[in-house]
Amino acid sequence: MVTLAYFLLILLLTILIALFDMSLFEFTFFEAMINIIYSEIAIGRYIALFGAALGLISSVIIDFRIHRSKKESNADERTLG
Repeated sequence: MVTLAYFLLILLLTILIALFDMSLFEFTFFEAMINIIYSEIAIGRYIALFGAALGLISSVIIDFRIHRSKKESNADERTLG
């Protein structure tokens, strides 16, 4: 569930940035999306990609730990009940 929220957040923030670019620079939606991807300075792009990858990895780890703890609690309830 955390991973889904992460993907939705990234998607909605990208769309918001594209809408701002469309209104400020009078781009079409696709031009704004291309400019978001290719207009960053090289080190800025690497920082953004590293941050996105780190967020994805951490959200997958959190989801895995939540799933594992629920599975363990269900197993404990079955042995006690």
